[in-house]
Amino acid sequence: MAKPTAKLTLRAERGGVAEVGRSSWRYDRPGRQRTILLVHGFHTSEDQCVVTLERFQRRVAELNADASQDFFTTTWSGNSWIGPLSYPLMIPKACESGESLYNTLGVWYQGRGHEPPELVIVAHSLGCRLTLEFVAILRARGRPQGLERLTVILMAGAVPVEFLEQGGALHDAIEAADELITLHSDNDEALGWVFASGQTAAREGFFPEAIGTHGNPRSVLVRNEQMRSFRHGDYWRDPSAASKLCELLGIPASSLAARPPATMTAALTTATIHSRPLLPFAQSS
Repeated sequence: MAKPTAKLTLRAERGGVAEVGRSSWRYDRPGRQRTILLVHGFHTSEDQCVVTLERFQRRVAELNADASQDFFTTTWSGNSWIGPLSYPLMIPKACESGESLYNTLGVWYQGRGHEPPELVIVAHSLGCRLTLEFVAILRARGRPQGLERLTVILMAGAVPVEFLEQGGALHDAIEAADELITLHSDNDEALGWVFASGQTAAREGFFPEAIGTHGNPRSVLVRNEQMRSFRHGDYWRDPSAASKLCELLGIPASSLAARPPATMTAALTTATIHSRPLLPFAQSS
Protein backbone atom coordinates (compact mmCIF):
# COMPACT_ATOMS: atom_id res chain seq x y z
CA MET A 1 0.00 0.00 0.00
CA ALA A 2 1.45 3.36 -1.05
CA LYS A 3 2.19 5.91 1.61
CA PRO A 4 0.04 9.07 1.53
CA THR A 5 1.84 12.12 0.21
CA ALA A 6 1.71 15.70 1.45
CA LYS A 7 1.07 18.36 -1.15
CA LEU A 8 3.51 20.71 0.57
CA THR A 9 6.18 20.12 3.15
CA LEU A 10 8.32 22.74 4.89
CA ARG A 11 10.45 19.97 6.33
CA ALA A 12 13.98 19.42 5.08
CA GLU A 13 14.77 15.93 3.85
CA ARG A 14 16.63 15.08 7.08
CA GLY A 15 13.94 16.46 9.36
CA GLY A 16 14.90 20.09 9.91
CA VAL A 17 13.30 23.18 8.41
CA ALA A 18 13.68 23.64 4.67
CA GLU A 19 14.71 27.04 3.35
CA VAL A 20 12.13 26.54 0.60
CA GLY A 21 9.42 23.91 0.90
CA ARG A 22 8.84 21.12 -1.59
CA SER A 23 5.44 21.08 -3.20
CA SER A 24 3.27 19.37 -5.76
CA TRP A 25 1.73 22.62 -6.90
CA ARG A 26 2.68 22.09 -10.54
CA TYR A 27 -0.71 21.00 -11.74
CA ASP A 28 -3.42 21.93 -14.19
CA ARG A 29 -6.07 23.96 -12.37
CA PRO A 30 -7.00 26.85 -14.69
CA GLY A 31 -9.69 29.13 -13.39
CA ARG A 32 -9.46 28.07 -9.74
CA GLN A 33 -9.86 31.05 -7.42
CA ARG A 34 -8.63 29.69 -4.09
CA THR A 35 -5.94 27.55 -2.52
CA ILE A 36 -6.51 26.25 1.02
CA LEU A 37 -3.54 25.04 3.06
CA LEU A 38 -4.18 22.77 6.05
CA VAL A 39 -1.41 23.17 8.63
CA HIS A 40 -1.03 20.70 11.51
CA GLY A 41 0.21 21.34 15.03
CA PHE A 42 2.85 19.99 17.39
CA HIS A 43 4.13 16.48 18.06
CA THR A 44 2.80 14.43 15.21
CA SER A 45 4.99 12.75 12.61
CA GLU A 46 4.75 13.73 8.99
CA ASP A 47 3.08 10.41 8.22
CA GLN A 48 0.51 10.96 10.96
CA CYS A 49 -0.22 14.49 9.87
CA VAL A 50 -0.93 13.64 6.26
CA VAL A 51 -3.45 10.96 7.10
CA THR A 52 -5.22 13.25 9.58
CA LEU A 53 -5.38 16.16 7.15
CA GLU A 54 -6.49 13.97 4.27
CA ARG A 55 -9.25 12.56 6.44
CA PHE A 56 -10.38 16.12 7.14
CA GLN A 57 -10.29 16.88 3.43
CA ARG A 58 -12.48 13.85 2.73
CA ARG A 59 -15.03 15.20 5.21
CA VAL A 60 -15.10 18.44 3.24
CA ALA A 61 -15.51 16.41 0.04
CA GLU A 62 -18.63 14.82 1.52
CA LEU A 63 -20.05 18.33 1.76
CA ASN A 64 -18.69 19.69 -1.51
CA ALA A 65 -16.46 17.51 -3.67
CA ASP A 66 -15.48 20.33 -6.00
CA ALA A 67 -14.31 22.69 -3.24
CA SER A 68 -12.30 19.91 -1.57
CA GLN A 69 -9.94 19.96 -4.56
CA ASP A 70 -8.65 23.35 -3.38
CA PHE A 71 -7.29 21.83 -0.14
CA PHE A 72 -3.62 20.95 0.35
CA THR A 73 -2.02 19.06 3.21
CA THR A 74 0.92 21.03 4.58
CA THR A 75 3.53 19.51 6.90
CA TRP A 76 6.43 20.94 8.85
CA SER A 77 9.09 19.76 11.28
CA GLY A 78 7.01 19.95 14.45
CA ASN A 79 7.69 16.63 16.15
CA SER A 80 10.52 15.13 18.19
CA TRP A 81 11.51 11.70 19.42
CA ILE A 82 11.44 12.95 23.02
CA GLY A 83 7.71 13.61 22.75
CA PRO A 84 5.52 16.37 24.19
CA LEU A 85 8.27 17.57 26.53
CA SER A 86 10.01 18.92 23.43
CA TYR A 87 7.34 21.60 22.97
CA PRO A 88 9.61 24.55 23.90
CA LEU A 89 12.10 23.33 21.29
CA MET A 90 9.42 23.23 18.60
CA ILE A 91 8.52 26.90 18.91
CA PRO A 92 11.66 28.06 17.04
CA LYS A 93 10.92 25.46 14.35
CA ALA A 94 7.43 26.89 13.93
CA CYS A 95 8.91 30.36 13.53
CA GLU A 96 11.51 29.17 11.02
CA SER A 97 8.82 27.29 9.13
CA GLY A 98 6.89 30.55 8.77
CA GLU A 99 9.90 31.91 6.89
CA SER A 100 10.03 28.72 4.81
CA LEU A 101 6.37 29.14 3.86
CA TYR A 102 7.01 32.72 2.79
CA ASN A 103 9.92 31.62 0.58
CA THR A 104 7.85 28.79 -0.87
CA LEU A 105 4.96 31.03 -1.83
CA GLY A 106 7.41 33.44 -3.44
CA VAL A 107 8.57 30.64 -5.73
CA TRP A 108 5.02 29.45 -6.37
CA TYR A 109 3.77 32.86 -7.49
CA GLN A 110 6.54 33.35 -10.03
CA GLY A 111 4.37 33.30 -13.10
CA ARG A 112 3.31 29.71 -13.69
CA GLY A 113 -0.07 31.01 -14.80
CA HIS A 114 -2.49 29.13 -12.55
CA GLU A 115 -1.91 30.83 -9.21
CA PRO A 116 -5.30 31.34 -7.52
CA PRO A 117 -5.75 34.93 -6.32
CA GLU A 118 -6.89 33.87 -2.82
CA LEU A 119 -4.83 31.95 -0.29
CA VAL A 120 -6.53 30.46 2.76
CA ILE A 121 -4.51 28.99 5.62
CA VAL A 122 -6.31 26.78 8.12
CA ALA A 123 -3.93 26.08 10.99
CA HIS A 124 -4.18 24.15 14.25
CA SER A 125 -2.38 24.51 17.60
CA LEU A 126 1.32 25.37 17.15
CA GLY A 127 0.67 25.52 13.42
CA CYS A 128 -1.11 28.79 14.24
CA ARG A 129 2.19 30.20 15.47
CA LEU A 130 3.84 29.16 12.21
CA THR A 131 1.02 30.84 10.29
CA LEU A 132 1.14 34.10 12.20
CA GLU A 133 4.92 34.25 11.83
CA PHE A 134 4.43 33.81 8.09
CA VAL A 135 1.80 36.55 7.93
CA ALA A 136 4.02 38.93 9.93
CA ILE A 137 6.83 38.34 7.42
CA LEU A 138 4.37 38.92 4.59
CA ARG A 139 3.46 42.28 6.07
CA ALA A 140 7.10 43.28 6.48
CA ARG A 141 8.28 42.14 3.03
CA GLY A 142 5.16 42.40 0.93
CA ARG A 143 2.89 39.96 -0.86
CA PRO A 144 4.02 38.17 -4.00
CA GLN A 145 2.43 39.49 -7.17
CA GLY A 146 -0.82 37.68 -7.86
CA LEU A 147 -1.78 37.05 -4.25
CA GLU A 148 -4.82 39.28 -3.91
CA ARG A 149 -6.53 37.99 -0.79
CA LEU A 150 -5.30 36.21 2.34
CA THR A 151 -7.71 34.50 4.74
CA VAL A 152 -6.40 32.96 7.97
CA ILE A 153 -8.37 30.56 10.18
CA LEU A 154 -6.72 29.68 13.50
CA MET A 155 -8.03 26.61 15.31
CA ALA A 156 -7.04 26.06 18.96
CA GLY A 157 -4.23 28.53 18.53
CA ALA A 158 -1.17 27.78 20.68
CA VAL A 159 -0.08 31.41 20.69
CA PRO A 160 0.09 33.67 23.77
CA VAL A 161 -2.68 36.27 23.86
CA GLU A 162 -0.18 39.03 24.60
CA PHE A 163 1.56 38.40 21.27
CA LEU A 164 -1.51 39.70 19.41
CA GLU A 165 -2.30 42.63 21.67
CA GLN A 166 -1.35 46.14 20.65
CA GLY A 167 2.46 46.27 20.66
CA GLY A 168 2.75 42.48 20.80
CA ALA A 169 5.30 40.52 18.77
CA LEU A 170 2.71 39.32 16.22
CA HIS A 171 0.17 42.14 16.33
CA ASP A 172 1.13 43.25 12.82
CA ALA A 173 0.09 39.88 11.44
CA ILE A 174 -3.54 40.74 12.19
CA GLU A 175 -3.40 43.75 9.91
CA ALA A 176 -1.72 41.80 7.08
CA ALA A 177 -4.53 39.29 6.66
CA ASP A 178 -7.67 40.35 4.78
CA GLU A 179 -9.65 38.18 7.16
CA LEU A 180 -8.57 36.45 10.36
CA ILE A 181 -10.88 34.05 12.19
CA THR A 182 -10.20 32.19 15.41
CA LEU A 183 -11.92 29.01 16.58
CA HIS A 184 -11.55 28.39 20.30
CA SER A 185 -12.84 26.25 23.15
CA ASP A 186 -12.59 26.69 26.90
CA ASN A 187 -12.79 22.89 27.13
CA ASP A 188 -9.37 22.56 25.47
CA GLU A 189 -7.28 20.71 28.06
CA ALA A 190 -4.01 21.01 26.11
CA LEU A 191 -4.16 24.81 26.04
CA GLY A 192 -4.34 25.01 29.81
CA TRP A 193 -1.43 24.15 32.04
CA VAL A 194 0.47 22.19 29.36
CA PHE A 195 0.61 25.14 26.96
CA ALA A 196 1.27 27.67 29.69
CA SER A 197 4.13 25.69 31.23
CA GLY A 198 5.65 25.03 27.80
CA GLN A 199 5.58 28.72 26.90
CA THR A 200 7.09 29.58 30.27
CA ALA A 201 9.89 27.07 29.70
CA ALA A 202 10.50 28.69 26.31
CA ARG A 203 10.75 32.09 28.08
CA GLU A 204 7.76 33.46 26.19
CA GLY A 205 5.81 34.82 29.11
CA PHE A 206 4.87 33.52 32.53
CA PHE A 207 2.06 30.94 32.24
CA PRO A 208 0.31 32.88 29.46
CA GLU A 209 -3.20 32.30 28.13
CA ALA A 210 -3.52 30.86 24.62
CA ILE A 211 -5.64 32.56 21.97
CA GLY A 212 -7.34 29.21 21.37
CA THR A 213 -8.86 29.06 24.85
CA HIS A 214 -11.27 32.02 25.05
CA GLY A 215 -10.65 33.78 21.73
CA ASN A 216 -8.71 36.59 23.36
CA PRO A 217 -7.63 39.28 22.82
CA ARG A 218 -11.19 40.22 21.86
CA SER A 219 -10.14 43.81 21.19
CA VAL A 220 -8.25 42.73 18.08
CA LEU A 221 -9.62 39.25 17.27
CA VAL A 222 -12.99 40.61 16.29
CA ARG A 223 -14.17 37.50 14.47
CA ASN A 224 -14.04 34.37 16.57
CA GLU A 225 -16.19 31.31 17.03
CA GLN A 226 -16.51 29.18 20.13
CA MET A 227 -16.42 25.46 19.38
CA ARG A 228 -18.41 24.34 22.40
CA SER A 229 -17.12 21.23 24.18
CA PHE A 230 -14.26 20.80 21.69
CA ARG A 231 -11.10 19.23 23.02
CA HIS A 232 -7.74 19.92 21.44
CA GLY A 233 -7.77 17.03 18.97
CA ASP A 234 -11.39 17.48 17.88
CA TYR A 235 -10.73 20.19 15.31
CA TRP A 236 -9.47 17.68 12.73
CA ARG A 237 -11.52 14.71 13.95
CA ASP A 238 -15.02 16.06 14.54
CA PRO A 239 -17.17 16.27 11.35
CA SER A 240 -18.76 19.49 12.64
CA ALA A 241 -15.38 21.22 12.26
CA ALA A 242 -15.42 20.54 8.51
CA SER A 243 -18.96 21.91 8.36
CA LYS A 244 -17.89 25.02 10.27
CA LEU A 245 -14.99 25.60 7.91
CA CYS A 246 -17.26 25.35 4.87
CA GLU A 247 -19.63 27.82 6.52
CA LEU A 248 -16.83 30.30 7.23
CA LEU A 249 -15.49 30.08 3.68
CA GLY A 250 -18.90 30.23 2.03
CA ILE A 251 -18.58 26.73 0.59
CA PRO A 252 -22.07 25.36 -0.15
CA ALA A 253 -22.71 21.97 1.43
CA SER A 254 -23.59 20.11 -1.73
CA SER A 255 -21.71 17.34 -3.50
CA LEU A 256 -23.81 17.84 -6.65
CA ALA A 257 -21.32 20.37 -7.99
CA ALA A 258 -18.53 17.78 -8.08
CA ARG A 259 -16.14 17.87 -11.01
CA PRO A 260 -13.47 15.42 -12.13
CA PRO A 261 -10.25 15.76 -10.05
CA ALA A 262 -7.61 18.16 -11.33
CA THR A 263 -4.50 16.65 -12.85
CA MET A 264 -1.63 16.79 -10.38
CA THR A 265 2.01 15.86 -10.49
CA ALA A 266 3.27 14.93 -7.03
CA ALA A 267 6.74 16.09 -6.12
CA LEU A 268 7.00 15.04 -2.51
CA THR A 269 7.51 12.27 -0.11
CA THR A 270 5.75 12.23 3.23
CA ALA A 271 3.30 10.45 5.19
CA THR A 272 0.33 8.18 7.97
CA ILE A 273 -1.85 8.93 11.21
CA HIS A 274 -2.62 7.60 14.41
CA SER A 275 -4.71 9.47 16.95
CA ARG A 276 -4.87 9.13 20.74
CA PRO A 277 -1.48 10.40 21.95
CA LEU A 278 -0.31 9.71 25.47
CA LEU A 279 -0.07 13.30 26.71
CA PRO A 280 -2.52 16.16 26.18
CA PHE A 281 -0.48 18.48 23.99
CA ALA A 282 0.25 15.64 21.59
CA GLN A 283 -3.37 15.95 20.44
CA SER A 284 -2.40 18.91 18.29
CA SER A 285 -1.95 17.00 15.02
